[in-house]
Amino acid sequence: MFSGFNYVLSLTSLLIVALLFLPLGVFAWDFLNNPSCLVIVPGGNATQIGDDKYLVNLTVSYCSSTPLRDVKIRVGNITLEFSELRKGNVTREIVVSRSDIEQSPREAEIEASIAGFYKIGFKYKFKESGG
Repeated sequence: MFSGFNYVLSLTSLLIVALLFLPLGVFAWDFLNNPSCLVIVPGGNATQIGDDKYLVNLTVSYCSSTPLRDVKIRVGNITLEFSELRKGNVTREIVVSRSDIEQSPREAEIEASIAGFYKIGFKYKFKESGG
């Protein structure tokens, strides 16, 4: 009598666990297949908007089908926040000071949660532009 109930309960538990781990698996698979799945690109020329202030485009390109939520990207003294980052490109205009540009940060710190379940944090190193 209870063996059918135990079977359904076990099957339901396995299904729930599988659904919880699916976003993490898809995210890991996407990054293993494409290490450049998350790319930060400063865009073009800076437009001067004040004595010491410049307007710069920053494009974030993301390739995974698993959304990132509560994304914070810190580059030097600048912090960009996105409530959600989905597959594709997002461009933001940011205001930076001359000192931010002169410091020329070589890495960005990224914090996010994978599909709202798994909190991650890592450093993204910018490629050196050489001649």
